[in-house]
Amino acid sequence: MRRVLRWLNLSHLIKQTALFVFLLQFVRWFSNYWLSETTELVYTVVAAVYVSELLFARLKLWLRSSLQLAAVIAVHFYVLDWVPQPILWENWEWFILSLEWFIQPFLPYCWFGLAAWLIYSVVNLLLNTREKVFFTTVLSVIALAIADSYTSVYLWDETMLVVVSGLILMINCHFAAFRTKYPHTWKYIAEYPWGIALTAGTLASFIALMGYIAPNVRPLLVDPYTAWNQMQGRSVNFSMKEDTQTALTSFRLNLMSSSGYGRDDSQLGGGFNYNYTPVFRVTTPVRSYWRGESKSIYTGTGWIEPEESRNVDVYHVGETIAPELALTASVPVREFSQHITMISGDPPPKIFGAYPITRIDAVNGSQESSEIFVKNMDTGAIEAVTDASIRSYRVTSAVPVISEAALNDAPTPPLDAYLQRYVQLPDTLPERVYELTREITAEADTPYEKVKAIESYLRTNYTYTNTPDESEASSEDFVDRFLFEVMEGYCDYFSTAMTVMVRTLDLPARWAKGYSTGVLDEESSMMYEQRIRFGDAANAGLELSYIVRNADAHSWVEVYFEGYGWVMFEPTPGFAAPAVQAPSEPAVEAVESIAVEEKAEEKPAAPAAEEKRPLFWPLLAGILILSIAIAAVWILLKRRPELQERLHRWLMQLGLMREPLAPNDLIVAEFNRLLRDLKRRGLDREEHQTVREAITIWGSRYPSLDGPLKDAAYSFELAKYSRRQFSEQEAEHYQQRLKELRQQVKRIA
Repeated sequence: MRRVLRWLNLSHLIKQTALFVFLLQFVRWFSNYWLSETTELVYTVVAAVYVSELLFARLKLWLRSSLQLAAVIAVHFYVLDWVPQPILWENWEWFILSLEWFIQPFLPYCWFGLAAWLIYSVVNLLLNTREKVFFTTVLSVIALAIADSYTSVYLWDETMLVVVSGLILMINCHFAAFRTKYPHTWKYIAEYPWGIALTAGTLASFIALMGYIAPNVRPLLVDPYTAWNQMQGRSVNFSMKEDTQTALTSFRLNLMSSSGYGRDDSQLGGGFNYNYTPVFRVTTPVRSYWRGESKSIYTGTGWIEPEESRNVDVYHVGETIAPELALTASVPVREFSQHITMISGDPPPKIFGAYPITRIDAVNGSQESSEIFVKNMDTGAIEAVTDASIRSYRVTSAVPVISEAALNDAPTPPLDAYLQRYVQLPDTLPERVYELTREITAEADTPYEKVKAIESYLRTNYTYTNTPDESEASSEDFVDRFLFEVMEGYCDYFSTAMTVMVRTLDLPARWAKGYSTGVLDEESSMMYEQRIRFGDAANAGLELSYIVRNADAHSWVEVYFEGYGWVMFEPTPGFAAPAVQAPSEPAVEAVESIAVEEKAEEKPAAPAAEEKRPLFWPLLAGILILSIAIAAVWILLKRRPELQERLHRWLMQLGLMREPLAPNDLIVAEFNRLLRDLKRRGLDREEHQTVREAITIWGSRYPSLDGPLKDAAYSFELAKYSRRQFSEQEAEHYQQRLKELRQQVKRIA
């Protein structure tokens, strides 16, 4: 047991334990915002580095860091449950792609793990004085206090533990410095370790106790945050700290609503927080927007539907669903199926799918489901009639494939009774909205050109943000306020403005809402990357899975064109409406609502499956051959000194090695290195002291070093200031003696 304690070093053990507790509080803080895998990984990495610092403290820094890196990599394997993927080689394209697949499971978790290791190592090296520990502790407490005051995260316990661990680090640094400066006094103090430990432990325990009960004691001073709220006449509810998650949700809802499909459309405006909770998964061969419904009446503040009875049709599973308007033009149609699986557990408020949905094929995996659905022929929304839980469903959509040339030739539609509602505008709409629309479309000739001019104007002249600043706005009309005063917003702002502006031209338009595409899941993302690299031939008929979240709730515009029906437009910057092409043409895909045009002919053809061969065994064989070659060269150079000298001369000619120092210069360099090592051990030479004076002082402090230090200094003075020329053997002997002296200093100081 004594050997174990001697190896661990009690002072080092205390430092590492306090530092471990110190850093752990920041991991606990940030774990409120991390995924569970990230939190588990960072905790395990910090623990592994802590253990390695205890066990391998006597090893050199580079060796200890290498062992820690190996431990961090092993932690990633364990926590992420990584299964090795073969690295394939056929050409460079395949090599890079398979290498990405090999590394993919580590991303982005590895950046958090490596950052945790780096921070632990840097802090461990820097916190070596009381001043540095004090400064770091104060900054940490300030950061935790700010986060505790201005967020809904509970950080009282973390702050208390940071203060206590910082105090222990300062006490440890104090005794370490005392031991270095006063070694003789330290010998007497060290005979009574329990008295020191009891005093320090009592002090730390008292501070910990005060920190633990402090949140329940009435404050003597009012913090600036509370004082500011009281000056504004607002109360601060400290009970929100009792339940972090509940308080956090309540705090956000008090400021602004959360993103999602169910937001109130009758009162548009304000900001929202992104809610990244998954809602459903869509597996489909064609990327699309997932439409829910549309609205037709603009009130000046938002969108509503008429109060009269709805025009609905009733359908069962497997029956063909009629469109709101029949297409009269000769238009090719892309028909495809989508499988939607609910993730949130809630039943879908609407049946979402690519517009228009022509059939519901299955519900909860059954094609014989008795579920009844109704379609609102005014809004295009499809809903379930019964209260049965819908966990999944499969629908078929038939999307018209319309070219810009065809839409450009479409005539202005006659406003019959059906279309009349889609040009409705409130009488209170300011005239400057009409004037701006006429100015934007002045040079456009056809209805399609006018619609595209409005879409382009909104995308290029206004800014997307989920927190628009309406503090200086005064107009009572939502669209007028956006176009001329706020000039920033999110999809509801852009889509509503475009719908209204198109209606000022007497062109039928309606406001549609649903979800944007969503994001590809991990497996589909890898499959899509393969398609991008090697063309559609590698994955003909590929079905990809998209995760749709509350943050993907979206709204857009649908404009009516005679003979072609309702056509989608996207005025919101940063979003790109999916382009559906004819079945005979490869579909143009995009990821995360960003349009990406890919030309299949520019992609290299994918090699046949049987031509791919794993790179693992050739790579292992290459490493083994290289290792054997290096070992053989090393042995040859050891046995043939003349070859070694010839290699040295050749490397010096190339500038890859410098010429060896002369014996006298080598002695001077080694002594200066010794002085640097002594300085790191606390034996620093003052500017006014000569080397002899400093060595005399150090020798009185450490008598066992007095003789070796004076001998080293004597040889140094001869080499630097006298005419004596030392031989190479004497210089090597001096180098060996100083190496032993450094080891002796390391054990004593």
